[in-house]
Amino acid sequence: MIERKNKRTVVFLLFISVCFLQLSNTIFSADVRGKVTPPNITFRHLSTVDGLSNNVVHSIVQDRAGFIWFGTRDGLSRYDGIEFKTYRPSSSNDNSLSDNHIQYLYVDRQDLLWIGTLRGGINSFDRRRGIFKRFNYAPDSVLDPNGRSHSIQVISEDLSGRFWATNDNYQLLKIDKATGFITIINPDADSPPGKDLPLN
Repeated sequence: MIERKNKRTVVFLLFISVCFLQLSNTIFSADVRGKVTPPNITFRHLSTVDGLSNNVVHSIVQDRAGFIWFGTRDGLSRYDGIEFKTYRPSSSNDNSLSDNHIQYLYVDRQDLLWIGTLRGGINSFDRRRGIFKRFNYAPDSVLDPNGRSHSIQVISEDLSGRFWATNDNYQLLKIDKATGFITIINPDADSPPGKDLPLN
């Protein structure tokens, strides 16, 4: 009985060794001098000639469906590996982007695309429905003494499913998906970031 188990173990280990050697030969190849070379990887340069909305790209993400999203200075571009589709604001459509200049992209756990803009706050894009939702600062938010709207620098989701962002004025922002409002957590420069921020 023990001998049969040992034979199975030896056969299994031989099988794993052969698989490992085959895999390593596939991944790495040796030239005549014995130097190991990585697999041949090719890069393709994409630009406005290929349909990208602008050659200045600020952010890139990939969603679960495999689409690659480019946040550019002139719109949001979706690439499917073959061609681009571009999204831009439309003054006659409240379900379009709020601003052309995209600063930051983020895909959340529900595969929803979040877009941080230069002057238009935050948008989310429901790919299945094909519509954008605009998030605006809460009415009582103090943005800036000059009334300037700050560009969104980062968007993220915490472990509890709450959404946060930062802007170029070093303000921490809480995004409320239900109301569509953005609340400034630390409106004053003298206020420590996250002073009232729940951490769990």
